[in-house]
Amino acid sequence: MAESGNQNVSFVRGETLRPVAPHVQVQMGEKTRFRNLGDEGVAILQGRLEVLVVNELGARVLEMTRQPTTGDEIATRLADEYDADLDVLQADTTRYLRSLVDVGAVDVVPGSRFNGNAG
Repeated sequence: MAESGNQNVSFVRGETLRPVAPHVQVQMGEKTRFRNLGDEGVAILQGRLEVLVVNELGARVLEMTRQPTTGDEIATRLADEYDADLDVLQADTTRYLRSLVDVGAVDVVPGSRFNGNAG
C-alpha cells in the first residue's frame, strides 16, 4: 500500500505473487471486455467465462493496458496521478499485473519475456 496524506493506494491485498518484470510489455487480453464504472471496473474474461470486479485503482491499471505498456510505465503514471510513492507502486504494480496475467485478463506482449526472477 502506498500512502500520501489521507489517500491510500492499494490493489494487492496480502497476495504472494511473483511479479511481472517491470520492463515486460503487457496488454489487455483479446478475450477481455472491460468497462470502467467510476469507483470500480468490470472485466469479462470471455476465455474463462468469468467476471472480474476491480476497485478504482485496479480499473485504472486495466484502462492503461488497452495499449501495450509496462509495469514501470503504469507505476510512474499512478505515482503522478495519486501523488504516491513510486517504489511502492512499482512493486505493487508488477504483482498486480501478474495476477491479471494469471487470470487471463492481461497478456504479455509477444516478444516480451518475464525475467528469470519473475516468471
